[in-house]
Amino acid sequence: MFTEEMDEEFWSDLAEDMGEKLGVDVREGSVFMDMQMGHCMRVAKFYGDLSLLHDMMMPDTAVGEFLTEYAAQDNVYRIAATSSCWSVQFEGITPETGTEFMCEDTYFTLSNVDGILCLVANEPGEESNALLPGSDLIPVDNIDDLESATLGELIIPGMAEESDESLLARWQASKINPEANSNVPQMKLLCEQHEGIGRAKILSLWGGENTVKAVLLSKMGQNVSDEVVAAVQQYIDPIEKGYDVVVDGKVYTFGDGLGEGAANIGLHFLAASAEAVYLTITATVDLREGYTREQVINAARGQITAYLTRIALEAPDKGSTTVRISNIGSIITALPGVLDYDYDSLTINGSGGNIEIDRESVAVLAEVVLNADT
Repeated sequence: MFTEEMDEEFWSDLAEDMGEKLGVDVREGSVFMDMQMGHCMRVAKFYGDLSLLHDMMMPDTAVGEFLTEYAAQDNVYRIAATSSCWSVQFEGITPETGTEFMCEDTYFTLSNVDGILCLVANEPGEESNALLPGSDLIPVDNIDDLESATLGELIIPGMAEESDESLLARWQASKINPEANSNVPQMKLLCEQHEGIGRAKILSLWGGENTVKAVLLSKMGQNVSDEVVAAVQQYIDPIEKGYDVVVDGKVYTFGDGLGEGAANIGLHFLAASAEAVYLTITATVDLREGYTREQVINAARGQITAYLTRIALEAPDKGSTTVRISNIGSIITALPGVLDYDYDSLTINGSGGNIEIDRESVAVLAEVVLNADT
């Protein structure tokens, strides 16, 4: 096949050798050498194109759309770029969803994502991740009674489109440990490819032999709706008659296990939303001059929600998740309107310690109560 040496100079040298054997003038500028130069250029380009085509046809050397198509044949899809999602604080009024804002050179749209009001970058990618919390937001259109808009905490980082190296590594891993036959990787994939699912925890043999439970979280690390749960259940293992299992004295209805969905015959599957554990944060704070208690509470809600989202989506599948009161305290201390807070007054659901969230549950912020010392 083509090598780096088979370039224009390589073919010109071959032509020169042929000319010498024929006994013609092969000096630079001679008729023979000038005539063969165009052919050498075309042959070198042809072999270069042929080499590129060869590389594109080989899985280990394919790149770009060729690699995307090869991997897709084994149900391994390139991860698309996603937009960053930020919390936001408003003073005056709260604008309607769909309102656009600008921060530096980045445009955002105010959106309701899983019941949480946040700013979603209009352009996907990682560029908007580098913005500084606390930066001023400028509305694209004039909004009456809006006093100020401030960028809060980064809730979900934007991601660039998956690189060729990452896609190739996942594709090769799928060959070694294929997502097939209803193993854990496949069940996770089947759940997470649904609209509205940010993460699925797969609990093998949860209800006994041939049973699997999937605990579902939204893209914002929250519990998901009944409609989303039903869609996942119907796709993987539909329930017509149902398969009842008693766990800890409670009856759970799994899918029929008839193989009428994506799961194998004989596998009884149960989709379930993560159980919401609602948290009430209470503290006594010293306010900075010019800030109201309501403004600080709104800022705290956004940043505490961002923290809960991160730990929900990043925690390991096995084991519990810990909501650390020290992290909550750090968030409150860093709020623009807070000078300090009373350490002994900070509680989560009335407790001054950490809160453990089991693997089938998720922490959801219910209320922030800040008593202000002015």
